[in-house]
Amino acid sequence: MSDNIVCQSDLLATCADLLGKELPKNAGEDSESVLPIFKGEKPMFCRKGIINHSVSGHFAYREGKWKLILASGSAGWTKPGNLAAKKAGAPKAQLYDLEADPEEKKNQALHQVMWKGVQMTIFI
Repeated sequence: MSDNIVCQSDLLATCADLLGKELPKNAGEDSESVLPIFKGEKPMFCRKGIINHSVSGHFAYREGKWKLILASGSAGWTKPGNLAAKKAGAPKAQLYDLEADPEEKKNQALHQVMWKGVQMTIFI
């Protein structure tokens, strides 16, 4: 278990680290080795957030316990799709507190939320 945010692009640097190889300077610029995390050690990097891009072309941002999805519906393979959600009047974005709502059931995009210690209302 780790609180570090890692992503698929980290596989390149992690595999190179496992093999004891150094990546060329122009390869895997965003890739960080997560091998120290698997060993129970502190990693050499500290990623504050991560941007995801879905198969449908939508973006999401994850930082700490928060996940912001810039799509009305599912930006992936699950239902409702973005178009169907828009037609149903869903907000243009989704904001989830993943600690309190790991199944992403309660969209807080139109509610009072705490972000980086500041209380704010999100109107999307």
